[in-house]
Amino acid sequence: MKIEIELKPRTARRIGVVAATLTVLGLAAAVYANQIHFSSGQTLTASALNGNFDELYAAAAKPTVTKNGKSISIGGSYCGASATTYNGSEVGGYTGAKAKCETTCASTTAHLCDAAEINRTKQLGVTLADGAWVAAFTSSGTAQDCISWTNAQANAVGMVVNLSPPILINADCNTSHALACCD
Repeated sequence: MKIEIELKPRTARRIGVVAATLTVLGLAAAVYANQIHFSSGQTLTASALNGNFDELYAAAAKPTVTKNGKSISIGGSYCGASATTYNGSEVGGYTGAKAKCETTCASTTAHLCDAAEINRTKQLGVTLADGAWVAAFTSSGTAQDCISWTNAQANAVGMVVNLSPPILINADCNTSHALACCD
């Protein structure tokens, strides 16, 4: 059974505004929880105040989501390609890809780039690694993302960066490619 939901453009925009508002509020709550809370009569120090502001600036510059003790940046851009190449099953699932990208970019919030991040990076004029794996989506009908980066069969595909022309193309999961990492 297939269920299709059709949204009018106006409704989709409203949903987008609500989602963006909730993201900002969540970010603000996370930052607020880590701030030093001063009480009446307490001596303020420059280092404590600067620490609060530094934390606010960092959170605003790089929004993240944290679950299960791991963090991932939201709306990142390309930070490098893994030095090692992997076929679809050697990636180790989405968590394996994230771990490899954390090493590649020396950041705990790095992850396998998705198509939107690749497009954003191209708009910034950043040079990408030709042929690197990119997360597209998982669908049983087309076996994208090498079946959640666990499959190395030729009948499953993943997306890779193609520099000439500059598009994303399908690659068989039994071929090896670097990982396009974003943060």
